[in-house]
Amino acid sequence: MPTHGYGASDSRMLGWTKDQRPLVAKIVMNHIRKICGSSPLIVTDKHPSYPMKIRKNLPWVSHMTGEELKEETGEPKPLYWINHACAMLRHDVSRLKRRALTFSQKVSCLQKHLYIHIAWTNGYRLF
Repeated sequence: MPTHGYGASDSRMLGWTKDQRPLVAKIVMNHIRKICGSSPLIVTDKHPSYPMKIRKNLPWVSHMTGEELKEETGEPKPLYWINHACAMLRHDVSRLKRRALTFSQKVSCLQKHLYIHIAWTNGYRLF
């Protein structure tokens, strides 16, 4: 996904972010095609490109946004819990803050930091 905002010019110059969304969308659509039943319902956020891609690749599938589903069923948005989890990670893990200068140079170090965060969040004794 292309970068925007603070530090975007640096990341584009270094080639860190390449837009792979079209390729990944095809892969996801192929996975959905393999596992979906006879009358599936796909619930997404309100991104304008999703309805077109779903109609093009999966014409038999029903599509709703989270807002439409909430109006029909009265339940919270389906993406609420993952958004909450990501916000908590950004808040608690310094390497994931949006405007931080602390970032992991090695993926293994980020994984170790996330393991510590998961242990702390779930109440394991660390020391």
